[in-house]
This record gives sequence, structure tokens and C-alpha cells, in this order.
Amino acid sequence: MFDALISKRPYKRAWTTEEALRVIQKSSGSHFDPIVIDALNASWGQFLEIQKEFATPATPRSGRVGARVGTSHFRIPGDT
Repeated sequence: MFDALISKRPYKRAWTTEEALRVIQKSSGSHFDPIVIDALNASWGQFLEIQKEFATPATPRSGRVGARVGTSHFRIPGDT
């Protein structure tokens, strides 16, 4: 869930690590086992180090989402 929250998607902005942690902590006992949240809190520093180590730089995008309509890649029946 953490990665889904901090990753940008076409339908949402990327959350900060602090925002994601806050939501996950608030979900302790309802969506997540409190023991798991305690383990996350105890190892948060290591977690951030690993995140930095494996982070990939953002790549520029055209801003277009989905298939290219009207090209040889995808055609809608009846589309000219």
C-alpha cells in the first residue's frame, strides 16, 4: 500500500512519505495488524534508506494517457 500511495498515477498525485505513513498508522487495528505497524515504525529509518537506494528518477511524459486512437496501434471500428 505504501508504494501505491507515494507513486504518481494518471488519476492521482504522489503522496509524500509522511502522508502515506500517517494514513497507514491511522489504519492500525482496522486495515493493518498493529504488530505490523509497530514493526514499520521501529524500522522506519531503514525503510527510508532502502526507498532512496532503489528510487528511480521521474521520466517526463507527454501527459497523454491510454492508447493512441486513430493510429495503426489501435483502431475503433468506424473510425476514419
